[in-house]
Amino acid sequence: NPALARRLGVAVDQGLRICTQGSGAWLAAHSGRLDGRRVALPWYYIGGFGRDFPGISIATAQDFHEDGPWLSAALSTGMVDMAATLAQQAMGPELALALRAVLRPDPGRGQAALEALQARHIPSTRDSTLARAIAWMEQHLDRPYQLDAVAAAASVSPRTLLRHFREELGHSPLDHLHGLRCARARVLLEITLESIPTIAQACGYADPAAFRRVFARHTGLSPTAYRQRHTLRAPRRRWRVETAPRVEAVLETLRSAAKK
Repeated sequence: NPALARRLGVAVDQGLRICTQGSGAWLAAHSGRLDGRRVALPWYYIGGFGRDFPGISIATAQDFHEDGPWLSAALSTGMVDMAATLAQQAMGPELALALRAVLRPDPGRGQAALEALQARHIPSTRDSTLARAIAWMEQHLDRPYQLDAVAAAASVSPRTLLRHFREELGHSPLDHLHGLRCARARVLLEITLESIPTIAQACGYADPAAFRRVFARHTGLSPTAYRQRHTLRAPRRRWRVETAPRVEAVLETLRSAAKK
């Protein structure tokens, strides 16, 4: 799109920045304003791009590269670093850290999900004794644990319920309930600013100290440490974001290019 390439060149002249990923580097390079710069590219684009634009260097072995007005990501994973870089420059390091925590996958969490499936935490049928018991527990996480109530919801005796859990899952109904409660607590710690005692109560623990012990046993972290590592919010009480004239200029440029 020659018209859009020209618009991008004008945007660079006005002091705006260009962000590209993968093959988007071709369009940016056609603006004619990026000679002498470096760009991050997937390995399979390097040869062709080098022939088309010999005046632009390749940032080899880099998934993300920033060079003046040009921010480039080789693969989609590099977009995390790009977003965090822009956020840090616009609103400070706290927001950048929060973005990285949210956007970059945590290998430990993925492994935990695999282990959960391998451990058969999910019943194979919805009409099974376990499924009925677990469904009831999920709907009453904030209530005090009573084995008789769970057994009644599953339409079996308490002794039979215990046997089903031991044989199928290898732990007791209470152990399973602790796991469900901790799963809810993880979500609340990540996306809310509620206090630890409030979250403990919402998850069925009247004693915050007991909640902290159970949570640490299930996750390996205290609630506070988990929140610091996985929070979706930065510690700052609020962020003030203003729409700058330069941002409006970029939007207007893109709108005009889309009409042509």
